[in-house]
Amino acid sequence: MELKYLFSYLDKEISEGKLEILLHAYDLNITAFKEVEELLTEEQKEQFKQFEKTEEASMIRALRDKNLPPIDFSTLPEDLDSDMLDTLVLYSNYNHGRVWDVVSEFLTEYQRGHVTGRQYDNMDKKEEEKMAALSDKERQRYKDAEEYQKNNPTKFYGNIFEPENLQEYIDKYGKSPGGPKYEGNNNERK
Repeated sequence: MELKYLFSYLDKEISEGKLEILLHAYDLNITAFKEVEELLTEEQKEQFKQFEKTEEASMIRALRDKNLPPIDFSTLPEDLDSDMLDTLVLYSNYNHGRVWDVVSEFLTEYQRGHVTGRQYDNMDKKEEEKMAALSDKERQRYKDAEEYQKNNPTKFYGNIFEPENLQEYIDKYGKSPGGPKYEGNNNERK
């Protein structure tokens, strides 16, 4: 997703989350920042300049630099090695993905697909670790619950007391959901 689409529809003031994304773009991806800056009004540009000078912005930068290893995104190979994938997963999970919104523009679809695959692998590993940490009794209870779900799927009985077709809707509410041109015994226009 291109960063500029996040900023296509802004209110008069930029929200804190989007100010933070702009800050990361300014620091990590100046090209994307300039594209977004073209969309901003003068007041919004001034709002960002004021935010950039605040103590909060300094803390955001310090935390990002402390928690995320530096990467030269201009020299990334097409096939990412395991260490680089793990580092990019850190970027994608950090701070609700706000940094990822900025740095993912450096990656190709192929590379983003590998990062997403690694994220799923990590989730599977966490689930396996969780299961391994359970006692035998808890593990058996978990398996019994899974077996019960397989054998007794939840039944869906529909929207009880709601009309099942157009005519029932008209009978209940006195009008067609599509307006007068749809009233009748079928769904065809008059």
